[in-house]
Amino acid sequence: MVDMKALRIADSANVSLGLQEEIRRSEESRYDHRLHGVLLVAQGMTCPEVASLLGDAPRSVENWVRRFELEGLAGLLEGERPGPTAALALSTQGGSRAPQAGSHGSVRGAHRKMCPYRESRCACSPIASRRKK
Repeated sequence: MVDMKALRIADSANVSLGLQEEIRRSEESRYDHRLHGVLLVAQGMTCPEVASLLGDAPRSVENWVRRFELEGLAGLLEGERPGPTAALALSTQGGSRAPQAGSHGSVRGAHRKMCPYRESRCACSPIASRRKK
């Protein structure tokens, strides 16, 4: 029997983050990532185990498996991403959904919850409005 020495990667925490970033960089690599996740579940691992191993949320792995069960390999392809359309993308495409100061109306409360500035510096917040006067 050959005595094999375990290999180690120096600065594994940063390398791991960099590799995960690379996986998420392209549609093709994200597809391969989901494919590997489903393969590991098919080989007997649980969704939380796969999620921990791959650095994803257990719910994501569950979603991959469900989509694979319903649609086969096509279910693992990149689809529409949930969430609001990016204001920058809309403005470059001639869209009109980019937020305007004070124009949020009924969406204002939801915006405040999502806004990274939490009313302190956001142009649509009452605090920012008072500062402009």
